[in-house]
Amino acid sequence: LGFIVYFSNLGNASSVSYSLTYNTSTQPEGAIGSLNLGGPSTASQELLFGTCSKNVCRYHTGVNNARLEVSYTTKAGKKYLKKYKIKV
Repeated sequence: LGFIVYFSNLGNASSVSYSLTYNTSTQPEGAIGSLNLGGPSTASQELLFGTCSKNVCRYHTGVNNARLEVSYTTKAGKKYLKKYKIKV
């Protein structure tokens, strides 16, 4: 279980990072990361509700209250934070 986030208009960004938080039936979970800028002006990132190690993924159950926060800084130095609720 997961989803893909598509980022666009990255040509004006100096940095982009994201944070996914959610609850499972037993505990809070999450993932953080950032985009490697300097290439194309678009990017995508797959975010999973689970963990992967050595090409083996274990998906969490009872996922609820999922939220994605994306923060970015423009080349002019302005900082922005966007918050999204993810319906699972």
